[in-house]
Parts: sequence; structure tokens; C-alpha cells
Amino acid sequence: MAKEKKSHLSEEELSTITNNIDVVSKFLSSLAPETDRGCALMAAAFLDHSLLELLKKNLVKNKRLIDELTGPNQPLGSFSARIDFAYTLGLIGKSVHRDLNLIRKIRNDFAHVSEPISFEEDSVQSRCRELALHTYGPKAKPRRIFTRVVSSLVAFIHAETMVSSNPKPKKDFVVTEEFKKNFDGLLKKLEDVLAK
Repeated sequence: MAKEKKSHLSEEELSTITNNIDVVSKFLSSLAPETDRGCALMAAAFLDHSLLELLKKNLVKNKRLIDELTGPNQPLGSFSARIDFAYTLGLIGKSVHRDLNLIRKIRNDFAHVSEPISFEEDSVQSRCRELALHTYGPKAKPRRIFTRVVSSLVAFIHAETMVSSNPKPKKDFVVTEEFKKNFDGLLKKLEDVLAK
């Protein structure tokens, strides 16, 4: 009789993974019927939200402070700031950082023009071909490249989020009488040196 293999994942972790796969699958399938503009805007918004969740998972749990940092017009309130912050924290690598910025620029190409625009526009097409994480050849349609890279980035960011855990806050520094005495002595020596 063969032994039943036990999963190293808890029920909660398995449930989270399954739910995550469902959310990502539904999102990616929702891009297909969208116009090019809708596809670009939705993809960037989903990546922005996913990146925010990754950042929150790597910050000390404090809802008030996190909301203050990540709200509109706050230091981490924009997609651009979140991309750079995730990179500087070491949560994403150079190519992911670069591709997220290219997707942000593609989103802006679509968001800031009132005329009809598509992935076939020269500027958009050029940005899509610059994306490092696509696996299609040079003749692939720009929208196909874009959605493939978005899929890869979503998978990567969600996987990173799942393995991340909020750090504990550092213990407060306690000023003891011994510390005060030593510090006062150090300041006295410093004053004596500076007085000479």
C-alpha cells in the first residue's frame, strides 16, 4: 500500500493559492473582449493593485500609516512610486521594474489621448516590443506581447506576495539610567575636546 503524500501547505495556504489562481484567471480572461484602450487601462490598474498588495505584505502592519503612505497624492500613491519602491526594497528585479514602467507608459499612451488609439500605433507598438519578459518572436502582434507580459508580471507579483510576510516592528529603544549616565559622560568628553 502506497503512502499518501502530505502537502507542506496548510489548508489556508492551499485555499489562498486556489483563490489567487481564480482571481488572476478571471482577470486575464476579462482582457480578451476589451478594446485595446480597455485592455491597457485594466491591465495597468490590476498590476498597480497587485503591486500595492505586495508592498503592504512587506511593511509593518499598521493600516493607518499604510493608508497615509499609499493614498492618492501620498508618497506611494502612484503606480510609478510603487514600482520604484518595490525595486528599491528588493522585491522585484531590474527587468520586472523596467517592464512595469513600460506598461505604465503604455497605459499613459492610452489614457491621455482623446482620439481612438490601438496597440498598432507606432509609439505603443515600440514600447510593447521593448518589454523584456515576452516570449513571442519579433512578428508577434503588440497586444499579444502586452498581455503575455502582463500575465507573467501578475503571476510573479502574486507569487512574491504569497511568500511575503509582514515584518515585526523593531523594539522600542529604552533609555535607561545607565544609558543616560554613559551618554552624559560621552557628551562631556566631546565638549572637552571641542573646547580645546
